[in-house]
Amino acid sequence: MAYHRPKRSYQTAEWRGRLAEIYILVFFLFQGYWPLYRRYQTTLGEIDLIVRRGHHLAFIEVKYRRRWQVSSFPLSPRSQRRFYQATDLFLSHHPRYHSCQIQRMLAIVSGWGRIKIWRDCGPLSVSE
Repeated sequence: MAYHRPKRSYQTAEWRGRLAEIYILVFFLFQGYWPLYRRYQTTLGEIDLIVRRGHHLAFIEVKYRRRWQVSSFPLSPRSQRRFYQATDLFLSHHPRYHSCQIQRMLAIVSGWGRIKIWRDCGPLSVSE
């Protein structure tokens, strides 16, 4: 009887996503950012990480990918729109951050621990 590897379940994907969030959080801690919120819920969606360094406030969407694929931007236009709307809603509910410089970032973690970060849909840096 042949062994068939089970398909990745929702729980496994959720677990890997949470580990990727922690990995990115540690990455930003080493960059001098301080975490404000993790998995912040709004009526328009969830913001994975909100971090701050001085007058810079960063909203970070974290994605885990098993294979390293940087050929295309991994966030659909619909997901981008929801992410931007959720960050705008956060800012409307937290006026104390209005004076901060806002950055919206997408962070991708591969299965080998590589990181790719996009800031406002443009490449920011690559860590290998």
